[in-house]
Amino acid sequence: MQTSSHKRKRRSLSTARALLFLLFVLAAVAVAFTLFLKFYVPDPDTNVNIPVGGTGDDFPGVGTSGGETDFTGKLQKAGRYNFLIVGLDRASRSTDIMMIVSYDVGAGRISVVQLPRDTYVKTADVTTVRRINSYYAVYYNRANKNGDADPDMAALTGLAAMIEKNFGVRINYSAVVDLDGFVNIIDAVGGVWIDVPYDMFYEDPYQDLYIDLKAGYQHLDGERAMQFVRFRKGYVQQDIGRQDALKNFMAALMAQLKQNLNISTVVGVSGEVMKNMRSNIGAADFVYFAKSALSVDLSNVMMETLPGEPTMVDGASVYVLYRDDTIDVLNKYLNVFDRPLTREEFDRDEVMFVHGDDTSEEIYNSPAGTASSEGYNAGDINENPIDIPRR
Repeated sequence: MQTSSHKRKRRSLSTARALLFLLFVLAAVAVAFTLFLKFYVPDPDTNVNIPVGGTGDDFPGVGTSGGETDFTGKLQKAGRYNFLIVGLDRASRSTDIMMIVSYDVGAGRISVVQLPRDTYVKTADVTTVRRINSYYAVYYNRANKNGDADPDMAALTGLAAMIEKNFGVRINYSAVVDLDGFVNIIDAVGGVWIDVPYDMFYEDPYQDLYIDLKAGYQHLDGERAMQFVRFRKGYVQQDIGRQDALKNFMAALMAQLKQNLNISTVVGVSGEVMKNMRSNIGAADFVYFAKSALSVDLSNVMMETLPGEPTMVDGASVYVLYRDDTIDVLNKYLNVFDRPLTREEFDRDEVMFVHGDDTSEEIYNSPAGTASSEGYNAGDINENPIDIPRR
């Protein structure tokens, strides 16, 4: 008959074996995950921007069928990906920030092209919108009215489809961040050190927007960083000035991320970032891009704003693009295909100028070379921030 001592030894042995087996399984999973990330390459055709939850009538500017943008005959280059990134304000679901980030993994180059919030886009199937920053809200409201289970993702997909169709640019991934998410993300990465060029003060209770920053080089947490990137009323060019301030901010943030993050810490930070945004970027894809982007030199990060100029339409200020210069920017920074974007493929429905308005048409038809900017290099911006004229 076994003694209690022998029984305890057998139980201890069984427990030890179970723990060893568990450790073996965990180690095997870790090795498998490491190998997966090492050899994993995202599929650029994973996400097709077909709006769900409604017909084309529910998604103005996409098309009568609401279907996929036709890129027939074009081949996407290996290792090239475009990301649509939008930031929402608190009051109206307008896209306060909108940019397309293009990443050429093989060449180690990143391009950031900003779409000014007042960019004129007026489609035949909507009468209440004339600025690009309003389309997300239109899509959201219509999807919500139709009972869509996830109106934010429906709106994001609709916006990506609208941009694809009218700009002729492929969007592989999309992400939307509201202001609270932005604050949390900046806090998660440790904030950012930046030189605030002068005192910034502005109040707008309707937007729950209160900005109060003093001039000088300082550390901004998430809330104060949000104030910095949203300030525009004090700039001579208002939103264009804010776009340049955002370039300064992104350059500073990228430099500090490269300094403070490494391969072992980026996974945890990636998880925090993903928790604070809505996107169609899978976890494996996000980690893949975040890890590989750490090796990109800041001199290979270019930033540009779509070229154009403001004008008044029906008593409202809008930003009309220079067509030929915009096509040049899109081809230079965002074209992921094996052949260039043409005039015929850009703005096929002619929704980016006011028909019958001489000033608008003149801006839109400005000859190539009207905008002389060659873009900004993130490394150079960190050395010499963009000077932004103020009122």
